[in-house]
Amino acid sequence: MAIQMRRGLLSAYDKDKMLAGEWGIAIDADTDNQKAYIAFAPGVDKEVLFVEDAASQMAEATEEAIETATEEAEAWAHGNTFTVNDYASGDGETTAFTLAETPSSVSNVYVDGAEITAYTLSGATITFTTAPAEGTNNIHVIYTTDVSTDNSKYYAERAATSEANAATSESNAATSEANAATSETNAATSETNAAASEANAATSETNAEAYADRAEQAALTAGFIFFDIETGHLIYTRSDTLTTVDFYLSDGNLFVEVE
Repeated sequence: MAIQMRRGLLSAYDKDKMLAGEWGIAIDADTDNQKAYIAFAPGVDKEVLFVEDAASQMAEATEEAIETATEEAEAWAHGNTFTVNDYASGDGETTAFTLAETPSSVSNVYVDGAEITAYTLSGATITFTTAPAEGTNNIHVIYTTDVSTDNSKYYAERAATSEANAATSESNAATSEANAATSETNAATSETNAAASEANAATSETNAEAYADRAEQAALTAGFIFFDIETGHLIYTRSDTLTTVDFYLSDGNLFVEVE
């Protein structure tokens, strides 16, 4: 299978002219424009993500996604409302409670499951004529709110979350790049250590053979001395030459006999 490739300036790249399976490589001097694309059909391509560019490209993509989502949300928001189910916990004394959003209209209010109408509403604050009894989330307010005017906090919170997620993604990309470099270094070190271990093993084997030879020579040349009780002679014997040297005194003279 042959791989076909086209190269040139990024400004000249036209995905509609690409054929399925072709690579398009932008070889601009500006590193920001050095990109690679793979075509799956004329007009259908995907950009290759490089490790060196991962952090910046992910940040750019996240920023673009945030801008697009914000624009779409703002366009949808005008003239739209949504229903909110808000809960609060009574303590038997408090009568005023702040809702999560400012209602445009209230549908139902329940306290301990019973619907009530004895309340007033001012902005995002609902005030009961009688303090609701003590309980956990025993106050249930159902209302609608205008997305375009009263839900700015909703989008602000999500914009902040998206921005934090983008920063996390960028940090993770940088960490991955650093880990890749560390792994590459560790791999090179392991390869060096393996080569050193192999050399040491060969040296140990050579030394073992040399020591074995020396041990054999020592065993052959080493002799032993013993005293012959019957003759009163001191005898030295070497195993390599099968030679026995006999030392003895006679009439005040030292005699040496080699057999």
